[in-house]
Amino acid sequence: MIDIEILYWKNQFKLAEKLVKKAEKIAQEYQFFLTLEELSNWENRIHNAQLRLNLKHSKSISNKHENNIKNYLTILEYKALINETQLLIKESEVVRDENELDTYKKLLNHPLVKEKSNSNSYEATYSYYVLNSVLHRLIKDQEKSGEYRAKLVDYLEQFPHINKENSIHYLSSLHNLLMHSLVVKDYKSFANYLGKVKKFKISSAREQTAVLDMLCLFELGYYNETKQYDKAIDFVNEIFETHSNIKSLLNSEHYYLVHYHTALAYFNIGDFKNALVWINKVINLTSKNLRVDIKAATYVLNIITHYELSNFILLPYLVKTTLDFLKNSNMLRPIDKFFISIFSNIAATSNQQQKVLFFNKKLDSIKKLKLEESIISDIDYMDWLARKAR
Repeated sequence: MIDIEILYWKNQFKLAEKLVKKAEKIAQEYQFFLTLEELSNWENRIHNAQLRLNLKHSKSISNKHENNIKNYLTILEYKALINETQLLIKESEVVRDENELDTYKKLLNHPLVKEKSNSNSYEATYSYYVLNSVLHRLIKDQEKSGEYRAKLVDYLEQFPHINKENSIHYLSSLHNLLMHSLVVKDYKSFANYLGKVKKFKISSAREQTAVLDMLCLFELGYYNETKQYDKAIDFVNEIFETHSNIKSLLNSEHYYLVHYHTALAYFNIGDFKNALVWINKVINLTSKNLRVDIKAATYVLNIITHYELSNFILLPYLVKTTLDFLKNSNMLRPIDKFFISIFSNIAATSNQQQKVLFFNKKLDSIKKLKLEESIISDIDYMDWLARKAR
């Protein structure tokens, strides 16, 4: 723009016009509508200065102006809808009542969200797919949410030049689709999109962080979810060996989750000593950004692991601190309170026969409780008690 202005004031109109055309081509390729509008104004000034602005050309300039402004205003409308949705999600990712459900349905019926034909640019179309994928997830229509997430990835792959310059949209869309695939247990799609992440050509430190984040969060999570615990452990060992600076590469929440999932993998193969090593690493990590639900799950896993290692003397203290943490975090549910409290008296059972009777009694009692989700989804309380009751 500066070069165009300098040439204009030097009366080098032909050269200025060439620069406008060159810049316009780049701006059109990347759909920079405000830049296109400014270039359109310069084109108008140059032609006025040359006294060669005819009626036909004037109409052309006018149409350019209208299209640029229209496209830009549409993008701003989409951004406003995204901001509104983000504010709602920040308050709660769970639809808590009919009013909230109606709010999300109203957003889905907005013309920009309902009709793809209203999205006439790269940025607008990206926003269209993002809004539909998020809003359908919130109203628990996972199938449609997944469809929009997949369509978004397909759409973004049509613009390799934009992805090369700014990969954040593409990597974020892969991140969200991997999460969706795990939630709905579509492991075939998961493998496909994980392959795209692994094949992604990293060209910056930010991209390296984003890719490593996804691998640690999803590949490790996938191995644990599909009970491939040995692969989970091998994956973690390789990651820590390859990236000695992994703590600085991952965000604090994902670094925390890597440790938790590793502890879980060791626990599930019965290597309780190594499980405890990784549990202690999680407990010793401190950050304001750490999720309380994962911390709570770690505390419960810590109690069970100490029991498996026969560290009975620690159990009453661990039970008390865990229950206090859950209560203070507003996460204490009856089923969790019942299960955790079992370990307060478990040390009193001295022989195997007494233990079996004890666990059978607790298993019968937990079955009578009102069915509800536990705060720790990675450990099945009833399954663990059933194994101990044999």
